[in-house]
Amino acid sequence: MKNIFLYIFVVIVLIFFVPYFVVSVKGIKNEKGIKQEENTISVYIKDEDIVLDIPMEEYIINVVCAEMPALFETEALKAQAVAARTYTVSKIKANKNEEILKAHKNAQICTDSTHCQAYMSKDEAYKKWGKDADSFYQKISDAVLLTKGEILTYQNEPIQAVFHSSNSGRTENAKDVWGRDFEYLVSVVSDGEDLSPRYENEYVTTYENFKNIILNEYPDIDESKFVDNITYTRGGAVDSINIFGKSIKGTKVRQMFKLSSANFEIKKENDIVTFKSYGYGHGVGMSQYGANFMASEGKNYKQILENYYNGTTILMYNPR
Repeated sequence: MKNIFLYIFVVIVLIFFVPYFVVSVKGIKNEKGIKQEENTISVYIKDEDIVLDIPMEEYIINVVCAEMPALFETEALKAQAVAARTYTVSKIKANKNEEILKAHKNAQICTDSTHCQAYMSKDEAYKKWGKDADSFYQKISDAVLLTKGEILTYQNEPIQAVFHSSNSGRTENAKDVWGRDFEYLVSVVSDGEDLSPRYENEYVTTYENFKNIILNEYPDIDESKFVDNITYTRGGAVDSINIFGKSIKGTKVRQMFKLSSANFEIKKENDIVTFKSYGYGHGVGMSQYGANFMASEGKNYKQILENYYNGTTILMYNPR
């Protein structure tokens, strides 16, 4: 009789407790169907002014939803996932001073794209994508989870995995844009950039407005000298340009006139000044349209990342 009771007890344990133990060890799925691991990060959702603890991979899925078109090739989405995860890890390591933590409401990272990365929740993605939402979200989720935990490193440290939408055919050296040299952020050829719908952009303004914008930054100007002495970066952007006798960095001109890139041409006809710029973004690191072109040509995500982040190595991220 004791053996029968013992047998029943063992069966009950196997049925009810072992599955729970296995799930607890391996992780559980949340309401969105994403396996929830111990590695969660605190995220300041700026639009809602709240801080949420979100599993790392779920956060990366939502970043990729916001940062790269869902119609892009899967290998490009995987490259974006690794870049976004790496950028997240490097940001978390950097976001430790009191001023940044205060801006983040003490969270490790935020959803303000001007400070960290763009972010789009699943609900927001479904509203944006409509009837294609299920397939798009699954495609991006698969791309992220197929690269789960992978980050780019240089000398065993996570890199500054910056990226941009498109450029004029070459990426930029980090030093030419931000004044700081990174061995893995150097200018490389990037094909397929002209496939971007924002490859060419124009900004047109009056001469008077143009002059006033320059005067606001440089009060002592010489109007007899419009534009001369233009120098260029390795990536083809304007490195420096003389406007009204003042030597100005191309990145500064981009900022002042809110141009799509620092790779621009400028001309004046009568009282109209026209900027024509090429590419969209700062031009450093991975080009998203370049990555998608490489993927369409049969390159995998590791080859894409190798192209844009020179000399880096993919390692598994260990938060502990």
